[in-house]
Amino acid sequence: MTFAEMQAGELDWWRAFLARPNAIPRLFALYGYRYLGFFFEEFNDLGDVIDFGSGPVSAAWVADRPPGTVTCQDSLFLAYQDAGLIYGQAVAPAEIPAAAFDTALILNVLDHCGDPSSLLIAMAASLKPGGKALI
Repeated sequence: MTFAEMQAGELDWWRAFLARPNAIPRLFALYGYRYLGFFFEEFNDLGDVIDFGSGPVSAAWVADRPPGTVTCQDSLFLAYQDAGLIYGQAVAPAEIPAAAFDTALILNVLDHCGDPSSLLIAMAASLKPGGKALI
């Protein structure tokens, strides 16, 4: 399978899923309370969030926690945008501001990227002092 075929398959899946009634609330069940529940119970105030590898919808919105802002970073964002599947403020990797976020999310991402250490370095640089991360 080529990258383009994989990308097309993912876009088709998101398109079909987000067309369902109440799709956004259902994503919390998809991500699973196991992933996010304890983290979000511990940190009720997420502040400004950056979600690396977010897909078209950030987990911060899915968990129904009103953060300050949600910034999404995903390698497929241009494809999501072209397909009309963007929910959140997208940012290119080069545009991620340093020390600007209270919370960083990296959920089910490291095994999908070519250079996981660079992603972790970018995540650490994006956090304000005392910021929190869920990996």
